Amino acid sequence: MSDRAGSRVGGGGITYIVVVNDEAQYAIWPGTADPPAGWRAAGCRGSRDECLAHVEQVWTDMRPLGVRRRADNNQEFEEEWRPVDHHGRLLR
Repeated sequence: MSDRAGSRVGGGGITYIVVVNDEAQYAIWPGTADPPAGWRAAGCRGSRDECLAHVEQVWTDMRPLGVRRRADNNQEFEEEWRPVDHHGRLLR
C-alpha cells in the first residue's frame, strides 16, 4: 500500500475518489490526481466498483442541480396557477 493518499490498495489496484461539481453531478477520479477544475472530493475513496456503487446510491436524479431547482419552482407555480378562459372561468 502506498503512503500517498488514494494511490494504491492491496493487490496493486488503483484507488479512486468520488468527485462532485456545483451542479451536483458525480464522477470518479483516480485518487492519485487532484480533482479537475470545478470538481471537489465528495468523501468516498475506494476501488472503482466501490466508488461507482457510492455514486449510484447518492446520485439519484441525473438532472443538473439548476435544472432541478427550476423544475421545482415551475411545479410550485403550476400548482398555484389555474388556467381560465377569457371570462375567468376555470378550464378543466
